[in-house]
Amino acid sequence: MALVKNRLDSESFGVEGRHFFVDLMKARNDKPYLQITRADYKNQQFYERSSVILFEEDFSFLIEALSMVLTRYIHGENGKNQRAGAFGATKGKVDVPGCANAE
Repeated sequence: MALVKNRLDSESFGVEGRHFFVDLMKARNDKPYLQITRADYKNQQFYERSSVILFEEDFSFLIEALSMVLTRYIHGENGKNQRAGAFGATKGKVDVPGCANAE
């Protein structure tokens, strides 16, 4: 039950067959990290799960990116971003040091 002891806070939401968990966890070094998990239930005995982990130093980038994307969506401006992102990315191209560029 170490996982529960390291969970600082949690929220979940979902609809039929799909569920999301947003967990604020504590790492071994006592620093917080965010784990976002999606579970797709295939049947009563099987589900696929995928997770994204963000460390404390990346929280502000996530909040800024979500805020910008949702603000553009609300104002009907989605898809019109010409600004480079936190890692120098432009729409359709990711430029992360040490990783191959992806489209």
